[in-house]
Amino acid sequence: MAAATSVLIYGWDRREDTHFFRWFYDETASKERFDGPNRFLGEWYFTESIIDTKAHREMTVVHQEDLVMCFNRNSNVSIPHPTFDAARYVGKTEIDYVLCDHWVISANGRDVFQIYDDSSSQEILRLDYDDPRRGHAVVFRFYEWDASPQDPSLWVLSPDILAICTPVRK
Repeated sequence: MAAATSVLIYGWDRREDTHFFRWFYDETASKERFDGPNRFLGEWYFTESIIDTKAHREMTVVHQEDLVMCFNRNSNVSIPHPTFDAARYVGKTEIDYVLCDHWVISANGRDVFQIYDDSSSQEILRLDYDDPRRGHAVVFRFYEWDASPQDPSLWVLSPDILAICTPVRK
């Protein structure tokens, strides 16, 4: 699977938090990229994060006005990638006046994922993840899907930025 979409997340860190970013994903390349505003050291920055899911490495570039920083660190963070083979259909719903199919994925005796896709196009519009570590559901709203292989240049940082990328040990 490979795709790009804009994502609005509710409750990633705290229940009241929202995050909006562009997400690029290519399973064959074992890469993901997230572009969007993020808080860093208590201030807003534009960030680009490229994750190598096979090597568990993340390169994050942080931009603010004339300042550019880059960090290279271990990573185990990503958007959940549920396997839809185990999803069971539970009925119809509506999101923003769009008729949707509602699917559930269960694990350990409880519903973990609620998935809502457009009934006519089957594009996923929303995914609710009941994350036991957070104690609340995290809601992912997806906008315009481009389901196709991603340009390999998305996973490459410029030599100028690579030259200042600081290794971070955790």
